[in-house]
Amino acid sequence: MNNYFKKHKKACLLTLLAIICISSILPAMAFSKNKYKVVFFYANWNSDSRQAKQDLSDLTNKNPHIALINLNIDQNATLDKARKLGLRVPNKIPYIIIMNNNDKILYKKKYSEAAYKKINNIVSK
Repeated sequence: MNNYFKKHKKACLLTLLAIICISSILPAMAFSKNKYKVVFFYANWNSDSRQAKQDLSDLTNKNPHIALINLNIDQNATLDKARKLGLRVPNKIPYIIIMNNNDKILYKKKYSEAAYKKINNIVSK
């Protein structure tokens, strides 16, 4: 194996570089095929959050052009994930933000039945 690597060092390094590049591009490509992102802030201990999570999961299962991003406010990584999306963690839960694939915010509000109807209206266009 050592001799093979020495002989083909350049090819091995290029292959490794290609694997790294592809693995970093694929997640971005997965979001780019989606027309909408629904960012959902929730907490497991909140009963409204549990119902909203089920509703949104059902909605995204029926509409493959929607990416659901679940952010649990009780997890330390949520703040960083929200910042990467250009968002702040809301002070109300459950809370939803709908973004298009260019990350423009189309709708944001505390989750409710009326909000769910609005989401359906937006994503069905």
